[in-house]
Amino acid sequence: MPVAGVQKTTIHTFTVNREDGNECLYPYGGRILLVNPHFAGTPLRMRVGADLWNVDQAGIVGDDDPRFALFGDFGNFDVMAAAVVQYESQRIGLENDNDLIYYTFSAGYNMKPHRFQLDAVYFRDRFAGADLSFPRTTGGGIGFQGQKSDSVLLMASWSGQVVPVRALFQANGVVGRAGGGTAGLPGFPTTVSQRGYDILAGGAVAYAEVDVGIVKPFVAFVFGPE
Repeated sequence: MPVAGVQKTTIHTFTVNREDGNECLYPYGGRILLVNPHFAGTPLRMRVGADLWNVDQAGIVGDDDPRFALFGDFGNFDVMAAAVVQYESQRIGLENDNDLIYYTFSAGYNMKPHRFQLDAVYFRDRFAGADLSFPRTTGGGIGFQGQKSDSVLLMASWSGQVVPVRALFQANGVVGRAGGGTAGLPGFPTTVSQRGYDILAGGAVAYAEVDVGIVKPFVAFVFGPE
């Protein structure tokens, strides 16, 4: 269906199969819808659906979770903002504010062959502490009832090439606030504890490779908390 102001829209549907070859529901397989409208007369484009993506140059934040993303291309300068659904409450009794949704923001400048980029990701987790049935599990078996967290991950990066060397450096920092939950734990009352915890961490990623023809030797360095 034509939409006013939209110059071109591409829609992709494809099937993802499980390892055993059988089709099943996403995220383990199934039909995936991806919509890419481009707005006429503007530098904006939008992407709605699930595809394989990453936010920062080092690929620390990336997944195939469904998202609503808006992109802006202004020559050498580009921006991006998106809302990503990691987990969503979908049963009666687990509604309203019980989701894990995070928001990504990026701004980059291309000064070929160099690129500078700044990224920010706001994580808002209300799913890991939702009122689930026992034994409690959110896929990885984490989370106590009532816990919640709000954190912001900041990433500043550079990548470039000075023939024959290509390199990347990215500094990362995360700050935020978490609230603990103790409901259902042995020896604790059933009421939820709201004890607060501050979040503060940092790290860095560095990578370099040399193109010497048929081989490209490389070295990488990763630093951060365990």
